[in-house]
Amino acid sequence: IGPASGKPLTIILNNSSNLKLNTTFSGNIRIFAAGDITVAAKGKINGLFMLASNGDITFNAPVEYAFLSSNSNILLNNSCYLFAGQLQAAEDVTVESGSIVYNPIVASSEGFT
Repeated sequence: IGPASGKPLTIILNNSSNLKLNTTFSGNIRIFAAGDITVAAKGKINGLFMLASNGDITFNAPVEYAFLSSNSNILLNNSCYLFAGQLQAAEDVTVESGSIVYNPIVASSEGFT
């Protein structure tokens, strides 16, 4: 659980090679990961969310306000039916369903830049 406003909670995952997140994130949170990250369908994101990874990013859970950055690939699966934010990837971005709406709210909020 991160703060509702102001600077986000920061989580740094140095030694992750293939992490699966099955949890609920609420409030303002940013995560920096060394490897592949999968947010499982059981996961839930409430609030502003930033995820930067040196590996693949896979979202199986809905995420609305987010900034996702990958040094590899980003995949938004069928269950990720709404995304309002920004995506950047060194390789491929795949959106299997739903919609993507550009929204700079995360990247322009305090502590996320």
